[in-house]
Amino acid sequence: MKDNFIGQICKDIFTQILDLFIENDKKLEIKKRLIDPLIDYYKNKLFIYYGIITFLLILVILTNLYIIFKIHKFL
Repeated sequence: MKDNFIGQICKDIFTQILDLFIENDKKLEIKKRLIDPLIDYYKNKLFIYYGIITFLLILVILTNLYIIFKIHKFL
């Protein structure tokens, strides 16, 4: 009876470890197929968005400097 009980515990531990690795493998597969392309897509979109925002900010700063320069030159 003890051999059967200990054997059953070892079998359960082995099964849980195997399930852990299989689930981890499935998680990596899901991450590789679904999550990584989404991250790349949105990273590119955010890069374009922040590029446009940065360009507009620089344009506003340069315009303000030009206006300040013209006002000082006029006075």
